[in-house]
Amino acid sequence: MVPVTYPAVPLDQPRIRLTVTSSHRPDDLSWAAQTLGYACREVGA
Repeated sequence: MVPVTYPAVPLDQPRIRLTVTSSHRPDDLSWAAQTLGYACREVGA
């Protein structure tokens, strides 16, 4: 994961950029989705 920060995006709207490749397995993607979901809930996003 790579954060995308100001000035590439507005100061109050940071982003996380994800890249999926053929080397990722379905369980890798599932783990990432669960982890991101948890993190978003923790910060109220």
